[in-house]
Amino acid sequence: LNKMEISTSSVEECFMRVEDLERDMTSVVPTSQSRDSDFLFRNMTQLCLAACGDPRSKRILDVGSGFGQDAFALASKGASSFGTDPSLRMTNWARETYGSQVSWVQAWGEALPFADRTFDAVLCKGSLDHFKNPDVAIFEFARVVKCEGRVVVAVANFESLSCRIARIVDLVFPRGRYGIRRPFEVPSDHFTRYDPELLLGQLSSQLSIEDIRGVSLGWGLELYSRWLAQKSARTSRIVLNLADRLARRLPQLADVLVVTGKPRRSSIT
Repeated sequence: LNKMEISTSSVEECFMRVEDLERDMTSVVPTSQSRDSDFLFRNMTQLCLAACGDPRSKRILDVGSGFGQDAFALASKGASSFGTDPSLRMTNWARETYGSQVSWVQAWGEALPFADRTFDAVLCKGSLDHFKNPDVAIFEFARVVKCEGRVVVAVANFESLSCRIARIVDLVFPRGRYGIRRPFEVPSDHFTRYDPELLLGQLSSQLSIEDIRGVSLGWGLELYSRWLAQKSARTSRIVLNLADRLARRLPQLADVLVVTGKPRRSSIT
């Protein structure tokens, strides 16, 4: 020990990573609680899977695969699907739930154990803001995807219309108005607070951006959620779809950002 210098930040990082290895995400992955939540997570998933392209006979990697439902959905559509997650508990959970139809690998997103140009598509849905070194992870995405392949990244937008409104409301009703955590507050398990400018800036270092789309407007606003719950299923569906169409055109205000890009490197190493 007298030959080593261990900084406080290094110790904290070690504890964080040990904790991550044991997480099962049951406390942070939302369940069906409201119509706007159901709509948001369903549409985000559909958009991300569609952005990966036709999965048939393709090798697709889901980074931060969690429970494994997305990797399994791709496999069910004919993909040779791989799921990686640093949590051994989550990896075992996915393996026991979905079996060997998907290749489950315990790995950090910043150190993917795959050769260059292995995959036709790389998906990272709702995970990049959990990574300690997102720039390194993005480099890894671009490294393992084929030159003609695509990378799909989805994250929460903390400059969404909901977050902006919530900050204004909080000035009038400070603390506790939205319960434990207000919409604009970054969860404790996030390392990065993403907005469109930051996300595109990081991704552009390794990817040529092809498309950015927003998903949903108004998620997390208490009054909006209550209003939807009071309406008929048909009315709430119409409102949610109209808001989602607006979010597609104005991603800077959307609740979730979905970005698709291709690796910048040439076809010759």
